[in-house]
Amino acid sequence: MSTFTSLCKLVVGTASDFLFFHKHSARVNVRNASSAFLATITTAKILTKTNSVCYRVRLNRQTLFVRVEDSLPNLQLRSRVFDKPVCSFTGLAASLDNIFSLYFNVLARTYIDWFITNVIYGITYTEKTEALETRKRALDEDDPQPNVKRHLTEKERVKRKKVAMLVSYSGQGYLGMQRNPGAKTIEEDLLTAMLRAGFIPEEAFTSPQQIQFQRAARTDKGVSAARQILSLKLPEGANTSDINKHLPDQIRVFAIKRTTKGFNSKSACDARTYSYTLPTFAFMPAGEEVSENFRVSSAIINNVNSVLKMFEGTHNFHNFTSRKKPLDPSAHRYIMNFVCGEPFTSENMEFCTIKIKGQSFMLHQIRKMIGLAVAVSRGHTTIETINKSWKPDRIDIPMAPGVGLVLEEVHYDRYNKRYGNDGLHEPLTWDDIEKELITFREKYIYSAIVNTEISEKCFLNWLLTLPYHSYDIRNQNAELDNSSPISEVYNKNEKVDESTLKTSNSAFVADSENAEVIAPSLKNSSNVPNCIVEEKS
Repeated sequence: MSTFTSLCKLVVGTASDFLFFHKHSARVNVRNASSAFLATITTAKILTKTNSVCYRVRLNRQTLFVRVEDSLPNLQLRSRVFDKPVCSFTGLAASLDNIFSLYFNVLARTYIDWFITNVIYGITYTEKTEALETRKRALDEDDPQPNVKRHLTEKERVKRKKVAMLVSYSGQGYLGMQRNPGAKTIEEDLLTAMLRAGFIPEEAFTSPQQIQFQRAARTDKGVSAARQILSLKLPEGANTSDINKHLPDQIRVFAIKRTTKGFNSKSACDARTYSYTLPTFAFMPAGEEVSENFRVSSAIINNVNSVLKMFEGTHNFHNFTSRKKPLDPSAHRYIMNFVCGEPFTSENMEFCTIKIKGQSFMLHQIRKMIGLAVAVSRGHTTIETINKSWKPDRIDIPMAPGVGLVLEEVHYDRYNKRYGNDGLHEPLTWDDIEKELITFREKYIYSAIVNTEISEKCFLNWLLTLPYHSYDIRNQNAELDNSSPISEVYNKNEKVDESTLKTSNSAFVADSENAEVIAPSLKNSSNVPNCIVEEKS
């Protein structure tokens, strides 16, 4: 230890000089470089002491071996930079202080010569490659699986850039957007397609965090997206056609745009626009028999819009999602616009599309908002129920089927304003491919919504459940009747107010927050529509 103590007294300069020397190597004063390098000796620490005369010293990133034999040192420097000893001294009859001083002066000159030649003036590509190969061979000697390490090194060399990927898909037949082991999801198919196209390695497929994979919005089971945005890192040559070759027709990648390094499709989003398409007979008065031949009037549409207007602004939507406490600040959401459009006819059935724009949405929030709006419009409850839902009490609110819900657009106004015209990045707008997006939406998304309603009568059957809701404060301690095959699909541990039972032979449909009583005609039915019986995604 005394040797190293005396050694440190020989040092001239400070550690900050050495950092400056590295960071500003092009401006370095070679005359002062020796003292700058010697400054690193002040950070020397004894890492191991193999015996009474042998030390292993760490000088920043260099490793120094010092051996003292009969008071005469045999000194060597080995490092990953030099790949061999720089110099050594043996058999010198001198004091230890003089020997160390001489040694480090020689070491400094040797290092500076190497540094000026290879760093300041640069080295050729061949020399750099040879140095990397030498380093890999040294690693392989200590690694029991050298081929694996070489494989990972090659993967790391692929240059990847952060991009925004525009994806459209129909959610029919999928258990949501987010990846879920053992389930058929949109993300699983997308990652598989990118793997087969050679744009992501096996490690990124297993752990998408390695390529900073992120979605702008999570869609639930059966929910589609016309303009879903993903952010991830892909090679510079990545293109849509190679990915689409490995995707089913109902999933398509339409564009890939370069973004800033820190872009995150979820956090950079200003707002999201969803649409919900439903048959217009959903707005028939509650006392009338539901008919698929119904045609809505402008007066009814105006009444629906007045109900939807109640949801606009900032409110506490804890009653419209799952497992959210009334006092949780995250339950407050801002709705910018909520409006019902003009009706249209498809397959001899009249439909209309409700569009909602908000900063963000919680699980099942939009479907419950639609469910309550339909119930109020039909007269099953009053508009006061909407005002009551903002309060802390838990309210029994129906949840509309998921098949009509579509993620229409993700907005990046702030990002586009800041980076869209900087000359380096493109704005995240899709006007140039709008026709392709509309064609896909009409062919795969809207047609699936219409055909599902015609074949499975999802909304028609769901309307029959509305009279069995209380639209009042729920009893958290009531027991849920598990006699229905439908209730078994939903959360089995949820509680329901037994006062909502109107008949002893009614069957239950329970979502993640409340139990919904369905029409007695559906009890014990073995052919309940999938759009009614939905698992929590």
